[in-house]
Amino acid sequence: MPWKRGVRVIASVLVAVLLLEAHVCAIDAAGPKKIVLFLSGTSLTDQQTAVAQSGSLVVQPLAFIDAWAITLPVLTPEQAVASLLNYTTVSGVHPVVGVFDDLVFSVLPITPALPGEVPVPETYDWGLGHIGVDVAHQKWPGVQGQGVNVAIVDTGIACGHPDLPLPIDGVNALPSGVSYCDDHGHGTHISGIIAARKNNVGLIGAAPLASLVAVKVLDANGQGYLSYLLFGLQWIYINQIRLNIRLVNMSLGFSVDSLPLQTAIAKLFYDHGTLMVAAAGNRCPTSGSQGEDGGDEGQGVCNAPSTTTVLYPAAYAEVLAVTATNFLNQITDYSLAGSAVDVTAPGGERKDKRILSTYDLPPWYGFASGTSQAAAHVTGVLALTLQQRPALSLAEVRGLLQQTATVLPGYPRTQQGRGLIDAETLLAAPQ
Repeated sequence: MPWKRGVRVIASVLVAVLLLEAHVCAIDAAGPKKIVLFLSGTSLTDQQTAVAQSGSLVVQPLAFIDAWAITLPVLTPEQAVASLLNYTTVSGVHPVVGVFDDLVFSVLPITPALPGEVPVPETYDWGLGHIGVDVAHQKWPGVQGQGVNVAIVDTGIACGHPDLPLPIDGVNALPSGVSYCDDHGHGTHISGIIAARKNNVGLIGAAPLASLVAVKVLDANGQGYLSYLLFGLQWIYINQIRLNIRLVNMSLGFSVDSLPLQTAIAKLFYDHGTLMVAAAGNRCPTSGSQGEDGGDEGQGVCNAPSTTTVLYPAAYAEVLAVTATNFLNQITDYSLAGSAVDVTAPGGERKDKRILSTYDLPPWYGFASGTSQAAAHVTGVLALTLQQRPALSLAEVRGLLQQTATVLPGYPRTQQGRGLIDAETLLAAPQ
């Protein structure tokens, strides 16, 4: 039965975490980073033996996908990979193409607001107004996201922010990480779009009574590895039932596919029915004149400027992929496109108007633009929807978004999916 398989997986993860204590290494003290996948059913002892015999060191356990994040020996990385692949229980060492390292992703800093730019009195930012959240709150005052717990997979969430709820729980998925409080700003910005409180302070979020779970997978520089993301997703998998997490926001992504990531997303979806929203991604700047805040988001140091398709995990069928619109309800130039795009939502532009949301340092608010912010708008509206219709499946969510979105003239479906989301129409749809 599915729940029994889930219990066995969770038990294996907990054992792996205990075994890790004797093997964990500092992330910067060894060679290239990899993720080694084992065949399902391989014992933890056999997995550890294979890693140890290769001379590699364990960074993080990823037992929910039968994997370990490891660092290869500095002097003999190729031999270590060959050693691992000699084991019949090893299904692969990833990534297998491109850079000889674990995949890297990053987000750019948030621009702090000036004191005069902080709203007084409390208000909605323009993005939420453009998708009818303010009207929806007036028409359905009892639908504010109450009872919906949203995991924010990002740089963390500011602890003690005057306009945000304290996370109900969380994890720092970085090796040797302790606090899940935000030390960068991006995760806090995303959180405010989703759940800034109605408290006569600053801004109002799409779902002001939703609860937040902080899953920190990016460091103070806004950078992280795929292995960090996988460890964070594993934590959600283990704690999903305890915390009743139905909705996950991932305003990040990779320009190349990854079997470990694909496997993790599938586990969350098929074992628990998790609703996941992700940024479609922002095209790398081709020149200094392109000034979108998230211009290189999801592509590390922007080493793939020719990328034009939706990033991963947004590209997976189990995830809702979101592109961005500007203040004029036009698809932004930076939004990546592809057949995986589901809907579009406000993301803003530096050259026109960016998105104002919460920030992790005084004055507690800041500006940014990108498909990250667009994804957060969708997640916030879905939090309202899940309060109203708590048993919705992904197929039903997609159906509602398709039926109620506004098609933007002049743009193909690969750029806007089914169109610009509309909270008012979505909540008014027949049940």
